[in-house]
Amino acid sequence: MYIKCNIDSMDCNDLYLSLNANMAIKSDMYVGFASALIFSGMMTFWYMYFQPTSSRVSSLRSVSNKGITLRTAARIRNSTIQQVTWIEKPTTPDFRLENKCTPKDLFKLGKPGFFENLPNEFLPGYKGPCFMIKKGDREVLRCLPHFYVIGVTKCGTTEMWAKLRLHPQVSVSGVVKESDWWSCKRTRSVPFSTYLDSRSANMVERFQQNDSLRNWLVTADGSPTTIYEFDNWRRFYGNNYDGPKCTAADVLFAAHPTAKLIVTIRDPVSRLYSHYCHFNNIEGSPQQFHEMVLAKIEIYKTCRTKLSARACSYTGFAVRYYSIHLSR
Repeated sequence: MYIKCNIDSMDCNDLYLSLNANMAIKSDMYVGFASALIFSGMMTFWYMYFQPTSSRVSSLRSVSNKGITLRTAARIRNSTIQQVTWIEKPTTPDFRLENKCTPKDLFKLGKPGFFENLPNEFLPGYKGPCFMIKKGDREVLRCLPHFYVIGVTKCGTTEMWAKLRLHPQVSVSGVVKESDWWSCKRTRSVPFSTYLDSRSANMVERFQQNDSLRNWLVTADGSPTTIYEFDNWRRFYGNNYDGPKCTAADVLFAAHPTAKLIVTIRDPVSRLYSHYCHFNNIEGSPQQFHEMVLAKIEIYKTCRTKLSARACSYTGFAVRYYSIHLSR
């Protein structure tokens, strides 16, 4: 028998002996073995024919019914989530088959000057994706980032950026790490030409000073929002069951199909707690964090009764917003 107990509140050996005494097998060994086989068969039959087809994540349900203790920091060691349930009831075809991103859908996400300034091909002889764009009555050389650091927030993207910018081939001097330009939600009105200026204007000046730099010098972008932020997708595609038809990934692919992507990830619980502390380092508390997590779970469950898991994921439940809301 395997016994799981809290070593901070009771002695595991005493618990083991107590349970063994109360659960002593009184029936014949063979009768007990046969009963176990029958019960196992009944459970298998129920799982195959009565449980929803899409609930193959039943392990999450069984674990959550026992409670998940958040142990990301000593301050919240005793915060436990109880009775979490998951709703998986897809009622429409798979979005990858029926919800494809079309050129018309993609055009909705284009920011000022984006499609007008996209080149048919990049200029030869440059390490990065460089091309000419019109600025007033003249053409100027501009370059897209050669790579993008798009790891999720609080997953070490700043540390990654700090190390990469030390590389002699990376030209990001005076460049802000997070432009947030590719995110469909932020900097909506910033023109494509302005983004290109901010990323590559200084590098182009270096090309003019030393022509040999163009075949190995590149610029970059380090915005985590590129990978996840699209809370306002209904503005473009309505209340679609499967979520947005096109995302920032489609926009980026339209501009630079061979772009290099650097993704950093982290244990989701510790990442969430770190995100919470980032926005609530003064007014936050373990109790508020606990209440925020419970509220986010309930909101997600409500969302899943109306939309797919993909749509609810893109809808997003900001840590900062709900922590502030709960504190009122």
